[in-house]
Amino acid sequence: MRRPVMRSPFAKSFPRHLATSWVLALCVSTLGGLVALGAPRAARAARADVRLAIASDTIRGFVFDSLLHAPIADATVIASPGGEQVMTAKDGRYSLVSAQKIVRINVYHHLLERTGIGSLSVGIGPSASRTQFVISTPSFQTLWKTLCGAATIADGRAGIVHGTARSSDNSTRVAGARVRVSWDVDETTRKNPTLPRVIETRTDATGAYAACGAPPLADVYVVSYSPEFSSGTLLLAGDSLPLRNQELVVGPPGQTAVVRGTARDQRSQPLGNVTVEVDGLPGSWTSDAQGRFALSAIPTGTRTILARALGYAPVIQQVDVLAKENEEIAIRMTRATRLPNVTVNVLADKGPVVREYEERKKRGFGWFTDSLQFKNRADTRSIFQGAPGLQIDADNSRSLSEFKIYMPYTLGHCLANIYLDGFRSDAQMLSGLPKTQIAAVEVYMRPGEVPGKYLPFDSLCGTVLVWTKQAFEPPPAKKAK
Repeated sequence: MRRPVMRSPFAKSFPRHLATSWVLALCVSTLGGLVALGAPRAARAARADVRLAIASDTIRGFVFDSLLHAPIADATVIASPGGEQVMTAKDGRYSLVSAQKIVRINVYHHLLERTGIGSLSVGIGPSASRTQFVISTPSFQTLWKTLCGAATIADGRAGIVHGTARSSDNSTRVAGARVRVSWDVDETTRKNPTLPRVIETRTDATGAYAACGAPPLADVYVVSYSPEFSSGTLLLAGDSLPLRNQELVVGPPGQTAVVRGTARDQRSQPLGNVTVEVDGLPGSWTSDAQGRFALSAIPTGTRTILARALGYAPVIQQVDVLAKENEEIAIRMTRATRLPNVTVNVLADKGPVVREYEERKKRGFGWFTDSLQFKNRADTRSIFQGAPGLQIDADNSRSLSEFKIYMPYTLGHCLANIYLDGFRSDAQMLSGLPKTQIAAVEVYMRPGEVPGKYLPFDSLCGTVLVWTKQAFEPPPAKKAK
């Protein structure tokens, strides 16, 4: 006996084609219900099936980094036209589905930003594979040939630092500006002390520069300088990638600006009493209760700021100081992690000057002395008379207290390069500095030993670094207005 068919009371009133539409609508409604009930995977799969059904083009392939010889995961792959986008998987693979014919694919990833490549954009030709379409960065050999020409790639020096220089008006590219890239003594230099530790280059007509032959894994210092424009000295961290990008803003001498910002903690809450320093310039500023601060009279150009607060890890970041319309700086502080039973170095809370001094002292290059060792010396001149290899001559034509510092150089002597609190100075300035204000002195007899940050622009003589107590123990910071 056949079971009776149960019919909806509305069945007779629905024509067949409308009934079918009603069923489709019900399916769509059910699909939405699945999402609401916690089945997003099924919903996404259903939507993907719909897209495949209506798509007019599908391209599959993978994105590859030819610099590290590895796939690029989590890259954004975008179709053009249409704008459909997907993310690459861990193995770099992607499947791009579009309702239109794909004529170009654009790829974005932080690795591309870090190297200065920016993005990858590849046209899809009629003969291109749509099942194994590979998108890759240029190889290092290609980049070297493009940026460095016929220059030889040396062992341990197969790195390129490149970028552009623009003026503080934020629009004009600066041609002919000098750019210097230097670094500290590394393993390659120890094996061959005759190797240079500095690269000098100039920006071209478009403001672009490329310093070829830097050690890729070493920290390097980048600075742009000329009589008309300059930037601060910028630290560019070592990287496994042989291509590093450093964009530069350069400002004319004497031009300054005000830079405002806000300091917040890891929960985005305003953070007061954060000390902010800029490029090692005299003085510092502190944020108010709302985390706000205003840095006044800052030289224009790309600068380095250091933010410190008790109980938080120091933050170092770059800022482009423009002549007008500077963007607000956003500083994010995170709590410092201190493990139990671990002694914390008190120097960590004294700022970068002391920490860098101690790090250089541990490396064993140069000669070091501090105020505890020369406290019984008669005057400032007598401090340098104790340094081996230095020759101190009085300048009798001026004053008995004035002196000059000479170092051995080839068959004779040369005037030492002198830096006071990190800035280029001279012996005349030291002559007028009371001994009681000096905290420490570093002497590097050979240019090959001079820290990369303080390699002089125009001399092959050695270097003397003098640090005042004000630099080691900065004065109280200025309160934010």
